[in-house]
Amino acid sequence: MQLETLLDLVERMRIAQKTAQALGPKFNHPKLKELEEQVDAELARIRRETPDDSSEASPSKSDEPQAREPQAREPQVSEPKAREAEP
Repeated sequence: MQLETLLDLVERMRIAQKTAQALGPKFNHPKLKELEEQVDAELARIRRETPDDSSEASPSKSDEPQAREPQAREPQVSEPKAREAEP
C-alpha cells in the first residue's frame, strides 16, 4: 500500500512538473509546491520504515554466502584426490 501511494504521488508530481515546464520557468503554482511537500513527506516516512524491511532482505543476502561456500569446498575435495593419485 505504501508503494502504491508513493507511485501515485510520483506520477502526480511528474504531471505537475511537465505542466510547469510547458507553462514556462516563471510558473509557480501553489499546488505544485503542495505536491512536492507531499512527495517529500511520503518519502521521509517510507525511509523511516525501511529499516524494518531491510531485515527481511537479510535472509536473501545470507543465501548468497551459502551458495559461495560449496564453491570454496570444491577445491578442498579435489585436493585429497590429488594426494591419492601420488602414492
